[in-house]
This record gives sequence, structure tokens and C-alpha cells, in this order.
Amino acid sequence: MSRGLKSIGLFLAILVIFSLSHHRLGQNATTTTSSAVSNTTTTLTSSCLPSDLNATMLAGQGATGTVYAQWVITKTSGPECVLYGYPLVTYQNSVGALLPVHVAHVRTGANYFPDSPANERPQSVRMNVGSVATVDLSYSDVQTDNTGCPAVAAISLQVHTGESTVSVTYQDNGSTFAPCNGKTLLSPYF
Repeated sequence: MSRGLKSIGLFLAILVIFSLSHHRLGQNATTTTSSAVSNTTTTLTSSCLPSDLNATMLAGQGATGTVYAQWVITKTSGPECVLYGYPLVTYQNSVGALLPVHVAHVRTGANYFPDSPANERPQSVRMNVGSVATVDLSYSDVQTDNTGCPAVAAISLQVHTGESTVSVTYQDNGSTFAPCNGKTLLSPYF
């Protein structure tokens, strides 16, 4: 089997596993499953490695209980690669205990985020050293039940299943990142 066909098969397998690992949350957000469509003639044979990436969370802003923020992922080393879809997310508190995470993805065609590309279906983002990919996110900071809104002290992103994670550095502007019940609405990489 050619290297290109193996790469496409691996990519599609990762896409299926990733798509099946997310769940529906509420009426306005759903998990989406998309087929990969390439508009280019060049096929890349590798995915981005976590060791080649840095991630930063830009402090959120918002009103009426909904906070909008961004994860900015920068390629710092390694060969050209592709990010596609959505990152897998882990939250931890200040003592390292895992916090609940309930991720939902935007529905295609809906306008959840101020950045237009964040509201589109997943597309491949080519990454070279110095390239930046972004993931928009929103969450509620208003407690609606007794589970509370615990502060997140550490965020990790997994760019594809089975790989190590990328730690997210939080640029604090005096606010805390505390998604109530861990509910987070994510855009695809753009």
C-alpha cells in the first residue's frame, strides 16, 4: 500500500475515533461528524506532534454569564504538519485532580463565536514553524446547580488520540477560568 493511502487511512481512523469520543450537550450545541475534504493537491504524511507545539489561552471576556476565550496554538519546531478537527481537552484543579469536562462543538452554520472561521466546519490547518492555529471556546461562569464552577488550574490539549498532551499557558488578566460543570463549547481549529 502506498505511503499516501496509509496516511489517508490513518487520518480517517483518527477522525472516526475522535468523532465518536464526544457527546451532545444541550439544545444549541451538538457534536458534529464531518468527512475530510481536501481542496489541495499536496498530501501531508504527518500530523502535528505535541512536542512541536505551544498553546496559550487568551483570557476570556463576555457578559451575561457567557465568557468567550481562545486557545492559540503555535508551531515551534518540526516539519510541516496538519491540525484537523477539535482538540481533546483535560482540566485539572490546583492540586492536580481531574475536573469534569463536557465538550460540545458548534453546529455548522450557527454563529456562536465572533470569529467567522470558528463557526465553520472543520478544515485542515497547515502548520509550519511560526504558524498559529486558534480554537475559540465559550463557557458559562454562572452556577446553575450545586456542582459549582471550580477554577481550572491546568489545561491540556491532545491534538490526536493516543499522543501526549500540550499544556496550555493561561494569560491571566485577573480573571479565572471556571467553566460551570466543565461545560465548554469549542470551535474547530482555524
